[in-house]
Amino acid sequence: IMTLGVLPRCRRRGIGRAMWREIRKIYEDRVDWYVLHVQVDNLRALGFYRRAGFREYDVVSGYYRKIEPPDAILFGLPGKGRSGLLDSSDMDGAED
Repeated sequence: IMTLGVLPRCRRRGIGRAMWREIRKIYEDRVDWYVLHVQVDNLRALGFYRRAGFREYDVVSGYYRKIEPPDAILFGLPGKGRSGLLDSSDMDGAED
């Protein structure tokens, strides 16, 4: 999945939470890590992913090329399919 979003007129109705629940249900045993980038000023998305349990690992300068600000926060959340292929220590900027 490259992009996940809800149209502005449809936000604040639980649609994003419902999509996230379904994604986790479908892939829960096959995903080692959920990794995503969120634009640094997208406060709603930042709050959504923090509430969903994602941890911030790094700020990626210049991640976006056609929007301002161009920086993104790298988030990670371990999945249940942990095969040991990726570990939190593998992620740059990992905090304890």
